[in-house]
Amino acid sequence: MKKLLRENFIEIFSILIVFVDIFYNILPVVPLSLLLIAISLFRMGLLDLLLLSSFALPKVLGYALYTIGISGVASLLEYAVFAICLYQWIIAKKIHFYNYKESFKYFGMTLLLFIISALITTGGDYAITKIKDTFILGTITLFAYGFALSNPNKCNFIRVGLYLVLFSLLMLLLAPLLNEGAGPQNFMDFGYLRRQNLYVLENETLVVSYQTVGFTATMGIGVIMLDSLKKKPNLLFVSLCLLLCIIISLYSGGRQFMVISLAVALIWFLLQGKRGASGWLVGILGIAIVILFISMLFEDGGLLSSVKEEGYLESSNREVIMLKGINDFLNNPVFGIGFGRFEFMGRYGLYPHNIIVESLCELGVVGLLILILISFKSVRYLLKYQTPCLYLFVVFFLRSMTSGGLDDNIIMFSFVFAVLSLKSQTVKLPKIKIDENENKRIYTSHF
Repeated sequence: MKKLLRENFIEIFSILIVFVDIFYNILPVVPLSLLLIAISLFRMGLLDLLLLSSFALPKVLGYALYTIGISGVASLLEYAVFAICLYQWIIAKKIHFYNYKESFKYFGMTLLLFIISALITTGGDYAITKIKDTFILGTITLFAYGFALSNPNKCNFIRVGLYLVLFSLLMLLLAPLLNEGAGPQNFMDFGYLRRQNLYVLENETLVVSYQTVGFTATMGIGVIMLDSLKKKPNLLFVSLCLLLCIIISLYSGGRQFMVISLAVALIWFLLQGKRGASGWLVGILGIAIVILFISMLFEDGGLLSSVKEEGYLESSNREVIMLKGINDFLNNPVFGIGFGRFEFMGRYGLYPHNIIVESLCELGVVGLLILILISFKSVRYLLKYQTPCLYLFVVFFLRSMTSGGLDDNIIMFSFVFAVLSLKSQTVKLPKIKIDENENKRIYTSHF
């Protein structure tokens, strides 16, 4: 624990400073945000930067620059880092992407499914845009995850995860400026960003979304868990990070991300029994806290209390959009209405807020089954052999059930396909047979 604190002192101290300043507003927001973003560039390795860029760095940088009237340049950082990583892989050969052919085979099959679905259907002109966005985001994230998982010793997953948590707090700090809404009134003002969003939506001035804040924080804990690919995680450190992630989700008011945070915590605590008596103790206490926390959220007046009456994790008319998607599927059950063809009240570019409903709606039963078959091998390998990757997958999957379209949630498919790169990193030791007569070691075969 001491080593972790010493190595990541700057990040942990920054998290504490920003968290306190959200409530007291003592420090200048924009200079502080730009300073911390600049520090992250110097504290990260190349692969760390690509991983961080694929998650949140361009977004939080864009928020900070937008406050001073600059827009449209933050994404250039991501493309620059991506280009350098490609050079390091293809030309310099200083980084690896193991099993990349298999990863890109499944990714290509997924894109081909979307393209064919769009080609055999008609309606609107958003399909081309959706395919383009899916291709760009999917390609960059596939490389980012593939490079990170193929070169785990060159990645500081804990530091990347801490910066994601820090960036989620910076978004909370920048939100009152960009959204022109009130900040938190006190330390117990849970869900204030969601209320702020609902208020400013009427004026169409919304910039920082409560969902983005919650998603960034939960991705942070998922990335921190990836560090167990290299060494056994510290129980206390991970538990504290989980707690902080849950707290950020509470302030943001993204109810789906509260559930996601609690789900990750529950899985983490359930798996601690393998670590002996101390693991069982932490696990039992953690599970009890999670169950208590969930029950409190569902009580009258709690942030999840409306779910009991409405039956939906999020409202804001999402249930109406979801039902529209279900209706479109029932009218076109075999092949769906086509990738990117979903519309709601004449508007294209929307989505049913549920990856299963969206897949059935746009791809039909046939398309959904093909999508499951394409992903099956990768997901099975992840669940069976790569527990450290389970947490980030859970974050991506549960988020896809309540937020984002297929063009956003392509990052989940990129991640599970990239996990296949871990298959080529298992050390294969030769079997040894001892010839007692000659006292020689004879290598016979490999595992």
